[in-house]
Amino acid sequence: MICKVHKYIFIGMQEEIDSFLRKAQQQGFIEFIATKKQLLASEVIKEITEAIKILYKQSPVKEQNVLIGKERMRVVRESLQTYTRVQQLEDEEKVLDNEYSRIDPLGDFSLEEIYEMERQSGKRVQFFVVKEIIGNTIEIPEELIYITTQYDLCYFFSISDHILSIPEMVEMKLEYSLADIKKKKELVLMEKALLEKELKKLPCFLSSLKELFFEELNKHNLEVVKNQSVSHLEDRLFSLEGWIPKKQEKRLIDLLKDGKIHAERVPTEPLDRIPTYMENHGVAKLGEDLVYVYDVPSPEDRDPSIFVFWFFALFFSMIVADAGYGILFLGASLLFRRKKRSLSILGKRILKLFTMLSVGCIIWGVIIGSYFGLSLSSNNPLKHYSILQYLVVKKADYHIKMRDDVYEKWVIMYPQLSKVSDPRLFAEIEEEKEGKKVYPILQEFEDNILLEISLLVGIFHICFSLLRYIKRNWAAIGWCSAIVGAYFYFPDFLHATSLVHVLGILTKSFAKQLGCQMVIVGGSFALILALIQKRWKGIGEIANSVQIFADILSYLRIYALGMAAMIMAGTFNWLGQKAGIVGGFFLITIGHLVNIILGIMSGVIHGLRLNFIEWYHYSFHGDGKRFNPLRLQKK
Repeated sequence: MICKVHKYIFIGMQEEIDSFLRKAQQQGFIEFIATKKQLLASEVIKEITEAIKILYKQSPVKEQNVLIGKERMRVVRESLQTYTRVQQLEDEEKVLDNEYSRIDPLGDFSLEEIYEMERQSGKRVQFFVVKEIIGNTIEIPEELIYITTQYDLCYFFSISDHILSIPEMVEMKLEYSLADIKKKKELVLMEKALLEKELKKLPCFLSSLKELFFEELNKHNLEVVKNQSVSHLEDRLFSLEGWIPKKQEKRLIDLLKDGKIHAERVPTEPLDRIPTYMENHGVAKLGEDLVYVYDVPSPEDRDPSIFVFWFFALFFSMIVADAGYGILFLGASLLFRRKKRSLSILGKRILKLFTMLSVGCIIWGVIIGSYFGLSLSSNNPLKHYSILQYLVVKKADYHIKMRDDVYEKWVIMYPQLSKVSDPRLFAEIEEEKEGKKVYPILQEFEDNILLEISLLVGIFHICFSLLRYIKRNWAAIGWCSAIVGAYFYFPDFLHATSLVHVLGILTKSFAKQLGCQMVIVGGSFALILALIQKRWKGIGEIANSVQIFADILSYLRIYALGMAAMIMAGTFNWLGQKAGIVGGFFLITIGHLVNIILGIMSGVIHGLRLNFIEWYHYSFHGDGKRFNPLRLQKK
């Protein structure tokens, strides 16, 4: 539920501001309005944050040691210094490795011996390198002695009376020998190992560092709000403005009971950006978490949380489309419930959401008779609970009775059906294709019914969205009539049989006439109401016919994704049967695991998308600012 918030001004003596803000922070129901530039986080907070990030990268430690006072900052500084030194040593290690690779082709020798030889003989020893492709095209001076060729580079050295300068080659200056580099690297690795060992001892203080972080953060938040205050009467008085939810106004009496601070409700100004305060519990709170994924409702919006949750659960279940997967999800959620105490409040809500989605997958899987992609026979007890199976039989019975073009098509393909009057036997005619049994009529009827159900869900979802904001958009009445009318009319236009025909709700001829009338009357009524409400701007309502039609067709993604999941599951089962026991077990396990991951991703992405794009389009303004009161931040 979105609750109203009121604007207040607080006035008091300057010496009381610290005490007032501390009490307000403890109560946590006032969002103070920022009128000045925000203070940046202090260096201390940045240091603590960086230290916590560093220690989280180390090996986890279950037992926590408690620190108090300045000892906590000592650990912070020690963590930063140690980590910085480790980073420096890693850089030195890379430099030494690069230098080793550079001079390795020259061989292992002592630089001191070369210097001594130069001193005694008066000769100069030099090393040169040139690209092989260039070295093959130039004349090599007689003074150069070839060493080796590596990595498309040719290496030479010279011993001469004077310093050589060869334009085509690069002289290599040596500061260390290979032995020197090895010794230096050993020292670097030794120091690095000692520091890393010391660093791994520090995560036991993480709990204390987190407490320090929140202490400093709360101090900083107090300073931020204090900085927004306005001084009056030569700094004797201060004033602050803030937002208070209407439901929380009673708490203001307790906050101001000492009489040192005066609060007055003031009217909002045109430029004020009113925050959105949402208060939900139970399932609606789970929906609120989902709502924040996309946007914050504006204060003028109606809270969509409960509707977003239930429709998301429905879309997710229809996309996963398997009771077997739902049972696995439920088992995983029950397993995680053992660790519920260690979860945060948000983590507990996510676990509850996952549990409810698992139940939804089981229910929808039972409705359509899908269990790990297995092909169940009509005699299987699980099929008796399948509503989809019931609709397939009703559809077959309808075509048998009507003897229509659908019936004639199947009789031509399978002449033996002309003598079949049992709709169940008619639907379950089988043939063998590529080594496995298939049921062409059953599969086509199931596909058609699932496709229509997806469209029905889209029709209901869009109509519900239109009717939610009917006061803002009168034309919604006409569009709902036109949408339902199109559902009745288009089956005849497409030469298809709808569920309303199969279930005996409407005959084809009556549905066609009724649907055509509802489309014409509804569309005209929508335009007339739009012109009455919006004057000449209502002409733009004509474009909504295309938008609504496209949005409803977008719900076909539910059918497509659900069908793809079922086909993939069935395909992995078939491949597993062909691969033998060991290979089949591995193939089926990996295949279903991939299918589950894709199903979860598709269910989350498209389940939310259909709410946030198609549904929000007609009943959501958004672009709100979340109510963020001054409160004590805790772990």
